[in-house]
Amino acid sequence: MKKTICCVAGKSGGHIIPGLNYMQQILKNSPDHDILFFTTSSPLDKNLLENSKIVTHHVPLHLDNIPYKKLYKVPLFMLQLGFSFIKSFFWLLKKRPSLIISMGGYVSIPVCIAARLLRIRIELFELNVVPGKATSFLASHVSTVRICFPETKKYLKRARCIISAYPLKDALYHVPKDKNTLLKSLSFDSHKKTILVLGGSQGSHFLNTTLKQIASSPDLKNTIQIIHQTGFDDPEPFKKWYTQHEIQHQVFQFHHNLETLYPAADIVMCRAGAGTLFETLYFKTKCICIPLKATTTNHQLDNALSFSKQYPDQFITLEQKEIENNNLILENKLKEVLGLIL
Repeated sequence: MKKTICCVAGKSGGHIIPGLNYMQQILKNSPDHDILFFTTSSPLDKNLLENSKIVTHHVPLHLDNIPYKKLYKVPLFMLQLGFSFIKSFFWLLKKRPSLIISMGGYVSIPVCIAARLLRIRIELFELNVVPGKATSFLASHVSTVRICFPETKKYLKRARCIISAYPLKDALYHVPKDKNTLLKSLSFDSHKKTILVLGGSQGSHFLNTTLKQIASSPDLKNTIQIIHQTGFDDPEPFKKWYTQHEIQHQVFQFHHNLETLYPAADIVMCRAGAGTLFETLYFKTKCICIPLKATTTNHQLDNALSFSKQYPDQFITLEQKEIENNNLILENKLKEVLGLIL
């Protein structure tokens, strides 16, 4: 009977994708293991797991985030939590994994509590500078917390923290870096500047609409070409818009081999999910980060500021509110980085 390793991650590609990458790394050294993977039951989670070839058993748990602002939904959340715990306990008892890796998200709580009762070893992986609520809650009850940013230690003083490399996709290390060949395959002009726009697994409506506003600038439109991940936004209107403005482009909602496009870019314009930042760092591409505005967390801003501090020649952080007030700030910064301002 094969041994089993378990991973739990949810409601974000920023949790699930590195979880899959980390499981892939483990399988390289221990190919005789089955992979048990817990996620939420959201369409995004299901889609990401359906496309994975390494997961032996996928267990979706129906668990929403804690409804802080809608207290009347707390009983429903507690009911979901209870059912998720029972389902997790059943699968962990059935498969008896030797190790559970949690990548974060509320879905990790019932799984890790069940694992604790079954005396299964648990490791947490905190991918951002500031730990999420689930990781903070679980940190003092697990054997190890793997962190990607040195600053994270100050938030987890009672935990045993180990600095670990962000789990990037294995294929990334084998991407050909011949820029001209890649540009030719994209039908791009090697004399123009290429902008790679990444809004994360769900896309960014703000980045999508802002880019359209600045790309039509006379100083930019004749000198740039764009690779654009629109996420949840329909890519067709953007394709038509770029065509109307005679801007060479590659537009898509999601790309399973996104790492193959980085070498074509002169600059990356993105949110500040940890995965995108570490991928950009690996390819040494200039980057303008515009962290996601969120009411419950500033983790993207903390990630971006950490990278801007550690790698000031590569990463620039602009806040969304600055650009909302004056999108010339972003336009001028793009021109400056691309060498279009003398």
